[in-house]
Amino acid sequence: IEDLSRRDFTINAMAYNVENGLFDPFGGKEDLEKRLIKTVGNAEERFEEDYLRILRAVRFSTEYKFSIEENTFKAGRKYAHNIINVSEERIREEFFKILLSDTPSNGIIILEKMGILNIILKELVDTIGFDQKNPNHEKELYEHILCVLDNVEPILNLRLAALFHDIGKVHTQVLDKEGIGHYYNHDKIGAKMAEDILKRFKVPNELIRKTTILILEHMNHHNEFSEKGLKRLIRRVGEDEIFNLFSLQKADIKCSNKSASIDHIIGREKKVKYILENKEVININQLNINGNDLIEMGFKEGKIIGETLNHLLDRVMEEPELNKKEILKDLAREYCKLC
Repeated sequence: IEDLSRRDFTINAMAYNVENGLFDPFGGKEDLEKRLIKTVGNAEERFEEDYLRILRAVRFSTEYKFSIEENTFKAGRKYAHNIINVSEERIREEFFKILLSDTPSNGIIILEKMGILNIILKELVDTIGFDQKNPNHEKELYEHILCVLDNVEPILNLRLAALFHDIGKVHTQVLDKEGIGHYYNHDKIGAKMAEDILKRFKVPNELIRKTTILILEHMNHHNEFSEKGLKRLIRRVGEDEIFNLFSLQKADIKCSNKSASIDHIIGREKKVKYILENKEVININQLNINGNDLIEMGFKEGKIIGETLNHLLDRVMEEPELNKKEILKDLAREYCKLC
């Protein structure tokens, strides 16, 4: 019983063996049936032993769709300010598990009510109650962000991009003479804010890159793309992230205005799938010519090699049938006359 008494929550303080069956000195089975997160013994004492347990209570509540028992919640709110003494790495692990749950917004809301969000993610708190002052947005900013968060797949960088995609709006609102809000460059500012937050959380650089590229590109759903433009988009975002971008855009649109259409994004997805399935050229390494071939043709080593290959890539992205070595050599010679 001494070992069980040091556990965090009653649902984690049960034991079982074949001879004696279930040993449940703190009522964990009953709390499981009630779907309740409750500390073992005195809640304040349990949290003082490890303040990360407050965040774990929120995580369990979010993951299992349990309620937090009243005294446990009150103690968590009382000691929430001590989360600052927990390492960023430990906070990050619990927070990311919340983000990957079925309905992460539930966890974010509890974090805010407990006073934890203001400590670990002040940038998001700043969006609460923020009126977007735009007829294309039916929700205030915080509600919109949580809606988008819940409506993308549970992929870490995608959920992070959903959480941060509009945090730059707080710092970019400009009202026109009709009082309508505009948010120029909020994608760029939001991406930089996300980068700073993720560096604070000490995450790998690759996760930062995969998150920020989605934020930087999320507003391009307003753009018209030619086939060549779509191929360039795939190059910028990456084949492994392009469909995550479309998922973010669809959720963003649906959570902005119920009557808004996502048909153009669905159409774009189909075109990109066709491009990738047919292995159409989108990168220099897919050309049937390379730098060594150009040097053998008499090109001097240097930046002209890269410039020529990029020119050939542009031509092939427009006309895939040009991707034959002899044709590319002719095109390279023609281009070099202009060098």
